[in-house]
Amino acid sequence: MRDLSELKTGLVRIAAPPLLGATVLPKLISEVEKDHPNLKIRIEDVPTEVILTQVRSGLCDLGVGTFGSDQDGIDTMRVLKDRLMAFVVPQHEFRSHKEVDCKREFLCAF
Repeated sequence: MRDLSELKTGLVRIAAPPLLGATVLPKLISEVEKDHPNLKIRIEDVPTEVILTQVRSGLCDLGVGTFGSDQDGIDTMRVLKDRLMAFVVPQHEFRSHKEVDCKREFLCAF
C-alpha cells in the first residue's frame, strides 16, 4: 500500500457510497486540491459493502463509509462524527423518544 500522507502529485481514488460522494466529500476534496493543485482525486461511487473490497484489491487507495473499525487487514480511523437523524410519522412509536438506541432497534440504511 502506498503512503498517501506526503503525496503531492498523482491520482488518489476514494471508494465511497454515493451519498457521501455527493454531499460530504466534494468540499473536503476541494480543500485538499487547493493545497495540492497537482493532485487529482477521483471518487468511485460504490455500495458500502463494496468499499473494503475496492481498497483491499487496490482498485481504490482509500475508502470512506459507515462501518465498524474491526476490519481484518485494513487500518481504520474516524474522520467524521455526525448525528444520524430518524424521521417518523406522528403515529410512530418512536415519536415519544428523544433518542433511539440503534443497537436495540432494527433500522435499515439505504
